[in-house]
Amino acid sequence: MTSLSWDELLPGLRGRLVGRARRLGVDAEAAEDLAQQALYEAWRLRSRIYDPAGVDRWVFVILGNLCKRWLSAHEHLALVEDEATESSVDIEAELERRELVELLDRALGELPDETREALVRRFVEETPIAELAGRLGLSEGAVQMRLQRGKLALRKILTTTYQDDAIAHGLIAEDDGGWQQTPIWCPGCGSSRWLGRFTGPERRLDLRCAHCQAWHYGVDETVQVTRAYGVTGFRGLYRRTAANAYELWTDVFEHLAEHQHTVSFERGRSPVGTHTRRVDCPQRGFLMSSSLEAQALFSPEGMQFWKDHPRIRRSGYVEIEVDGVPAVHTTYESMTSHARFDAVLTCDEWRLVRADRS
Repeated sequence: MTSLSWDELLPGLRGRLVGRARRLGVDAEAAEDLAQQALYEAWRLRSRIYDPAGVDRWVFVILGNLCKRWLSAHEHLALVEDEATESSVDIEAELERRELVELLDRALGELPDETREALVRRFVEETPIAELAGRLGLSEGAVQMRLQRGKLALRKILTTTYQDDAIAHGLIAEDDGGWQQTPIWCPGCGSSRWLGRFTGPERRLDLRCAHCQAWHYGVDETVQVTRAYGVTGFRGLYRRTAANAYELWTDVFEHLAEHQHTVSFERGRSPVGTHTRRVDCPQRGFLMSSSLEAQALFSPEGMQFWKDHPRIRRSGYVEIEVDGVPAVHTTYESMTSHARFDAVLTCDEWRLVRADRS
């Protein structure tokens, strides 16, 4: 242990220990005492340290055990004294905090060792990025990337394996349960990948962009599509159902006059100003909604462009007239090349007038 200098270690570690104790539910005065006690115990047992680079992590383990004993002692004291309701509420809060710590420990245990170590050192032990990079033998940029990937992996575990517990502790919103990152780039902004999830026995498919909030795609049943086409993943099901949606919308408009019953249409605008439409056909038992920008991309020409250029963004949406009929000129462009796709559709029947690639 001659390579370890306690004088160099103490100034930066004491404050982090106090902060950790406070987050575990220890009061301010006791947190100072427990931090000091943890450092003393580590110094007293310093002969057991064989890896000086890991001494701070060892001290945090000692602190964690001291905090657990402190919390347990004060919990029993409060129960014996049976103080006012406020004390009972405090006890419940402490128990909830401990349950939260245990939940995060379980979730972290699902991660690879190097990912878990990086997350614990940075966000639990509050190790600075520069210091963490030195310990892991990586550049600061590589550490940042590992932390980002680790947080995404941890969130995926919380929203799937531990979804109910994560919702109960407020780590994720109830409507975020089951969402995970897909390989599909959002065609609205092109800056992030879609989040997706399957729900219910018929595997309803939902896709959305967390960055631009412009796109939200949903299909009630995908089991039938899987049986018919053999596709099961996000990308395959999306491409197949999107193509089906384009054909269905075209069919609805072409055969509208043949309907012998009421078909209701609702026109509107999306949050980003694009044309939307909702059709309800009670006789045939279907309800659909879509946007004109999506219809342009779901055309055979648009889907082929998207397949050839997986990362695109909508760069233009201009209202024009074609032979006196209101229409919209929609443009999608590749994020990795100069390729672009232009489509013109009428606003009344969403009829594709022109589709060009350049």
